[in-house]
Parts: sequence; C-alpha cells; structure tokens
Amino acid sequence: MKLVWVMQGRRFIAPSMCGWDMRKLVLAIGWIIIAACGASAQSPSDADKRAATELSGEMLECSVYFRITAACMVGVPDTRVPETIRILNEHASKIGERAISIGVPAGVTVEAQQARSQALHSELMNSIFHTCYNIAILLHRYHNSCLRLVDHADLRRAELLQQGK
Repeated sequence: MKLVWVMQGRRFIAPSMCGWDMRKLVLAIGWIIIAACGASAQSPSDADKRAATELSGEMLECSVYFRITAACMVGVPDTRVPETIRILNEHASKIGERAISIGVPAGVTVEAQQARSQALHSELMNSIFHTCYNIAILLHRYHNSCLRLVDHADLRRAELLQQGK
C-alpha cells in the first residue's frame, strides 16, 4: 500500500524507498523520536530517585541520632534538659516522617526503612560502645549536619542531584 497525500487539491503518491513505503518510514521515525524523548525523560527521574533514596537514608540516620541523644539525656540533672529532650524528639519525628515521605515515592518501602532504622540504631549504639558516656562521638559526627538537614533538606536534595549528574 502506498501513502497518498492530498495537498491543495492535488494527489501525491509517496515513492517506495528500498522496499519501505513512506508510511513505514514515518512510523519508524515517530518511534525513534518517542524512544529518544522517553529515554531523556527517564534519566532525570532516575537521578531524582537516587537523590531521594540517599536523602531518605541520611534523614533516617539523623532521626536515629536524635532519638539516641534524647535517650542519653534522660536523668541528667539540668533544668534545660527536658526542653532539649523535647526538641530532639521533635527533630527525630519530623525528619523520620520526611524520610518516609521522600523514600516511598522513590521506591523505598516503609518496611525497608524500618529495618534500616533498626540497623542504624545498632550501628550507632556500637559506635558509642553501648554507653551514653561516649555520646560525644555521635555529637561530633552528626549534630551539625543533622540540624542542617532538619532545616534545609531541599538544599541537600539539590546537592545530591548535582552530584548525580
């Protein structure tokens, strides 16, 4: 079957090209364009998923850090401690919830995040030798970066996206 175009009342019959008629050629070119657009659309999506997964993991780590730090402060005889514990627990909840809300759309299940949190808790407790007397190790490693992440998660996501390019 040959492709027939009608322009300004005239009929044009497309010539056959190496056994291909123009309709097949147009379809082939169309599929190539669709495939190329699809491939370029998937790359940013993949980069965004990687950044979201990384950010979610960092947030989970900070959530565990805040919880351990709050638990270690219980019983410290200082009038500022109850307020500090409240703030640390708020940070832990806030960043933990954001970790889940960012991770799930990227394909990280809630179950996987819970398992990761448990593993992180064990890892962080091991790093302080299971005693709060060594909490300075965690404070030094996590405190500033986790506070920054609580307030500026979008900036961290942008950094991760930039690193992924």
